[in-house]
Amino acid sequence: LANFVPHFVITVCDNAATEPCPLWLGKNRPLHWGLADPSLLAADEIASRKAFEQTIAILTARVRWLHEGVNQGLNLQGLEQLIKALADTSERTGKLEAQWACSSVV
Repeated sequence: LANFVPHFVITVCDNAATEPCPLWLGKNRPLHWGLADPSLLAADEIASRKAFEQTIAILTARVRWLHEGVNQGLNLQGLEQLIKALADTSERTGKLEAQWACSSVV
């Protein structure tokens, strides 16, 4: 990890936006995709599984749209805008908002 210098660091839990980042992040400013901790959302196993599946689906959709932004040739500024736009998307709305974000910065 000594040579690892990420362009972006995306925190994902509800409380991560206010917590200090690990030392290895250096000067990078983390971006935040606040998602509720699925382990705290449900009391029974079935509801807990559903909460985890929903969280995974949201993250998967966001990462796919971020990957699409890379494939479209977005520069670092454009990717940062896309990451911020995706922060407010759910699995269902993510597609439309990500399309808007990609088209507005290309």
